[in-house]
Amino acid sequence: MNSDSHHDNDIPAQPDPATGPVSRHTWRNRLLVVVVLVGVVVALLPEALRFAAVTWLDRQPELSARLDDVDFNPFTGLLRIEGLQVTRNGEDVALAELVEVQLDWWPLFKRRLDLEQVTLGNVLLMVEQLPDAPLTIAGLVLSREDSLADETAPPSTGQPWGISSGVVTCDQVAVVLRHRHQDTRIDIDHLTSSPLVSWLPQQAGALDLSLSVAGGTLRCVGENYPFARPARSEMTLDAQNLDFETLDPVLTALGWSRTRGHVDGHLRVQASAAVETQPARLKVEGQLSGKGLASDHAALWVKQLDLSWQGQLEMLFDHNLHLAGHHRLEIGPAQLVLQQPGLEVASGQLIWEGLLTLNGQIEVNGTVEVDDLSVLDLAGGTTLLGVDSGRIGPFAFSSPGTLSVDEFSLARVTLLGRGDVALPRQPQVFSLAKLTGEQVSWLAQQHLSIARLHLSGLAGDVVLLPGGALEARQWLPQFVAQASPQQGDARDDSPPLAVVVGAFVVDGNSQLVIEDQGVTPSVRLHGDDLRLRLGALDSRRSEQRSSVALDARLDAYSRLHLLGDVALFAQPLSLNLTSELSEFQLPSISAYVERGIGYRLEQGQLNLHLEGPVEQGVAALTSQVHLKRLQLRPLTPEDELEVGERLGLPVNMALSLLRDRQGDIALQMPIRGDLSRPDVAMGSIVRKAVVGAVKNTVTLTLAPLGIVAKAGQLVGIGGQLTFQPLVFEPGSTTLTSDSLVYLERVKSLLAKRPQLTLSLCGQVSVADRESLLNSARQRSGETADSTVLSQEWIRQLAMQRAEYVKQLLSQEPLVKSSQLLLCNPPTELVDGPGAVLVRL
Repeated sequence: MNSDSHHDNDIPAQPDPATGPVSRHTWRNRLLVVVVLVGVVVALLPEALRFAAVTWLDRQPELSARLDDVDFNPFTGLLRIEGLQVTRNGEDVALAELVEVQLDWWPLFKRRLDLEQVTLGNVLLMVEQLPDAPLTIAGLVLSREDSLADETAPPSTGQPWGISSGVVTCDQVAVVLRHRHQDTRIDIDHLTSSPLVSWLPQQAGALDLSLSVAGGTLRCVGENYPFARPARSEMTLDAQNLDFETLDPVLTALGWSRTRGHVDGHLRVQASAAVETQPARLKVEGQLSGKGLASDHAALWVKQLDLSWQGQLEMLFDHNLHLAGHHRLEIGPAQLVLQQPGLEVASGQLIWEGLLTLNGQIEVNGTVEVDDLSVLDLAGGTTLLGVDSGRIGPFAFSSPGTLSVDEFSLARVTLLGRGDVALPRQPQVFSLAKLTGEQVSWLAQQHLSIARLHLSGLAGDVVLLPGGALEARQWLPQFVAQASPQQGDARDDSPPLAVVVGAFVVDGNSQLVIEDQGVTPSVRLHGDDLRLRLGALDSRRSEQRSSVALDARLDAYSRLHLLGDVALFAQPLSLNLTSELSEFQLPSISAYVERGIGYRLEQGQLNLHLEGPVEQGVAALTSQVHLKRLQLRPLTPEDELEVGERLGLPVNMALSLLRDRQGDIALQMPIRGDLSRPDVAMGSIVRKAVVGAVKNTVTLTLAPLGIVAKAGQLVGIGGQLTFQPLVFEPGSTTLTSDSLVYLERVKSLLAKRPQLTLSLCGQVSVADRESLLNSARQRSGETADSTVLSQEWIRQLAMQRAEYVKQLLSQEPLVKSSQLLLCNPPTELVDGPGAVLVRL
């Protein structure tokens, strides 16, 4: 049974003759229908896709679309779109002559979207970002509601999707960026990108991109790692002839107008995105140059600017921006106008090379070199500063305002130019052959320190206007003049600027011209071969004394030497000086003397020794004055009388008493007075000193002759000073012994003062008559008649006595007979002894 059953099972089943053939035919028909349907679907799918796309685009507000052809092969994954045009209100917002996308189906089963190749040809895309409007691409509005970012994503249940961009090729692709102020067209002339694969994060994606933008070209070549951690990129950028004028509408909206110029450059850029352990990083290295740059702004007018930058820069982006790098910046030629202060800054070339860091504060260091720098005041048309060449540094600057400079050197410097002026006025107030400084520090507008400041080849031309103001002030820019404190201004409680200078030196054939227009005619003093040295200046210590040494040649023969110390910042002034002035021509300062004593200096030469202190503005100076060949002329008769009253005798007589045999005058002249008092003029102090010195010298000269001061006046004031009479023995022409001694003093005075002229007036007295009568009685024994002493006899005796005195005085070789004048003798008898009266 088992065996039968086994055999029964081995017998094959026979088909049912009623149902078998019908089933096979049915399946074949079904399969055929499926194949036909698939073929129809495949055939109609591109047109369906084209129709659906055009219909959807046409339904968008204000859009209309045209799509010539869509070809899609689901078996190969190739999608091809040709002749796409999307317009909005008649304007093209998207054009595509060719778009090809090659999709690999099989990676989809591994949750990977693999676009093997993307090709774009002759494509135009409009991107719009207008104020108060959402981003629009190809006329399609991307609003926040369209974003999936706010939607709750379903929880991930498996491997995340990956993506591969494949090879991307673009040819003749244009993107128009429309924003508030203009349309910017960017032409992608060429783009080739190797695959970017998310599941191979360390695989580099090569990029070769060529753009036409802003009238120039920009090429970007490098490698991208968008899926690495951190994402990074390494690129080389080459820019050629990027024209700023194409950005003029944008810059105009920002306040800049008439913009022009172009930029070229070659940069190597490395960038990395932020991750948990490190911030985003950007490193730029290479060079940039701008030529013919110009633009106009309310604050700054860039009339001309060429610049180039070379260096490297690294930036870190965390909570704050951190920046560091080495730079070389060359500017020039440049011409900039600072509109608010009204200054024009021009430079042939300015080079800065050094480091720039930003880490909470800005720090800059390095060196600066400058050539042909000038600062022009536009309102006055004058050059405030000019520098032919210079070097500053090494220096270091850190915000908010700390600067230190190891040294600086500026050559051929001009300050405060006058513009077109007539000779002999030089065209600037100051010029320097060279200006150098060492160890300079500046601290936030509070402290300025210079170890050594050296001015070589100084040429100064300073003018004091009537009233004492400096002429140079009128050429200061308006904002500087307004910054100067004026009477009535609110009190500034901020600490004053502290100035510390270790040494201040002027040398190198320097010269200084000072013209004082406050007197008439103006006084012009010229100092050549000027050498000045000041030491240890500190404005914080007003009582600190600074050593001073000055040497200058005032003309071809005159020199000035000065040594001492001065408290330069003390108020009032304090100093202690010793000075020597030799062979100075007095007519050059006649205007000061005219104002001081009322006399004009017609001729004369001054040698002066001055020394002593000025403490707290109070002068206690002594001077030794030596005047050679001095000649004075009074300005008015009233001036002559006033000075004569002050002296106690006429000025010409005083000068005759003062002059020595060479016609020179030596005076000891103390100068006393409070220079700090505004109601005391320097002229009055000098006038008082001169008058006092003359009176003292005249008094000392005449004291041996018995002519002394009395109650502040000289005995004999009124036109003639009378010496002691030269007394004769009664009735004779013989001087008494005392008169002979006195005569020697008169003779010495005449020898020392050759310009002094004496009047000799003989006289006969009653005593002479009595003596002669007694002698006559003794000889005759009779009574003599007094009538024999006639007037003629009196006149003859008086003349004999005067001639005798002149003869005795003329025996001195140094006394000239022209110094002795005989007066008309009297014919009347006088009381007292007979004598010869000597008068000036």
